[in-house]
Formats: sequence, structure tokens, C-alpha cells
Amino acid sequence: MAIHISEVVQSNMRPIGASFAAARLDLAALGEFVNPVVGLDHFRMRGPTFQPHPHAGFSAISYMFEDSVGAMRNRDSVGHDFVAGPGDVIWTQAGSGVVHDEFPAVTGHEVHGIQLFVNLQSAHKTLPPVVFWVRKEDIPVVGDTDGNRIRVVVGEYEGRYSPLVPAEPFLLLDGVWRKADVLRVPGDWNIILYLLTGELDLSVDGKRVHIAGGQALGLRSDDAASIELDPDSPSHMLVLAGPAVREPMVSHGPFIMNSSEQISDAVRRFNAGEMGRL
Repeated sequence: MAIHISEVVQSNMRPIGASFAAARLDLAALGEFVNPVVGLDHFRMRGPTFQPHPHAGFSAISYMFEDSVGAMRNRDSVGHDFVAGPGDVIWTQAGSGVVHDEFPAVTGHEVHGIQLFVNLQSAHKTLPPVVFWVRKEDIPVVGDTDGNRIRVVVGEYEGRYSPLVPAEPFLLLDGVWRKADVLRVPGDWNIILYLLTGELDLSVDGKRVHIAGGQALGLRSDDAASIELDPDSPSHMLVLAGPAVREPMVSHGPFIMNSSEQISDAVRRFNAGEMGRL
């Protein structure tokens, strides 16, 4: 069994406008271990920041942490208009194209969460858009007697399955580790470990890495593997994993496709109103 691990990358929260701050993870620095994740922002939002905008060719995910003060309102061209609260997740599988708008339900009530972009394989880039909304109480939790607590936001972990089932396999875990534990990861998937707060040591296949709050690393194991986690203090960490999309990728603004011709077609379809309107 071979384990491949990236360098440790630091992210820092920075203001972007009057009502928005984000720590944008430098995925390029994590090398080949991030795909299918193509964007990751840890954000705090206090008011409307972005205008209604389209997406096509990938999935855009907003996950609100349980400590978020405010809730997020989602409007989209599929016909939804709802308010997602702390601990909820919104998975917008854009497919052929959708227009949406997300902003704090109450201006001044800060929304704390992550925005995640996950690429789609070519076979799924033309699927009709679907928006999944899973509430806090419907997200399964894996816990133990040591006080470790892991929310299975997307995918399956330790026999617990999220009700959110996108077109392609993905794993999103939101965990707090207080005591030593073993994190089991699938083989031949790209994995990002992003520590939000705390400090811990990771040990796998004889390799030991220390990470602290705001830091991330990428890894891939040829086979299913177990990662030993040894926190120095209560540590809040995200686990993001999925099979690599081994296809050409061309991105242009809110569109991610396989060729420049597909990008041009997405722009045409958006301008013609074929992705819907708000």
C-alpha cells in the first residue's frame, strides 16, 4: 500500500467587501490530490454579497456550520426559495445550468460556513439541474464514548448514510475530535483534510504530519487506509473526498466544462435564458 501526501497549506480569513470574509484554500498548492474539488472557501457573510449568477458543469455546495448565527436564503431558477439554517447543507448540482442567489436570511446575522465546488464528469455535465437541501436534524452523526463527533453530511461513514445522494460519489464529513481516533478513508480517492480549529497529528503508513487551525493537506491511498488522529486540543476538521475526474477541464467564470466549445455553448445558453431566470 502506498500513501501519497501533499505539503501542508495555510489559509487565512480576509475581508472581501463590507459584508463578506473568506479563507480561500489554495488548491493548486495541494497538487494532484484535490480533484474533484475545484474550489473551497471558508466564509463568513453578514449581508448580500453576490448578484444572482449561473453555474453549469459542476456542483456548488453551501454548508452552514452549526455555530452559524444566521441562516442562508436560497433562490434558484429551478423554483426553490427557502431558508437553510445552521447545520444545513445546500447542494446545487448545476448540470446543464442553473441560476441561483444565496444570501443571509437576515442582514447582520452572520452566516458561517464553507462554499465548495465539485466537478462533474462529462456524462453528468448535461444533467438537468437539481438542488438538494438537507436539514441539520436529518444529517446522521457518528459518535463515541471519548466525545468525538462526526457529521456525515454527504456519503457514508461507519455505516451511517447521508440522505443527500448526488450524481457522483462524494464524502463530506464535519467532525470534532477530542481524543485519539482512526479515520478510515477509501482507496484511490483524492482526499482533503482541512482543520478549522485546534491542532492534531496525523499518522498513516509510517508518516506523521502535524497540522493546526487554518491548515489543510491532500492525500491519496492506493488502497483503503486508516489514518490515526491524535488531537492536542478539541479539533474541528472537514474531510472532503471523491474519485478523481480524469478528463480535460476548462473553466470560465461560473462554468466548468471539458472544452472551450462547451464553454461557449454554456455562455450562449445562459444569455438565451435557457438556464432560467430569477
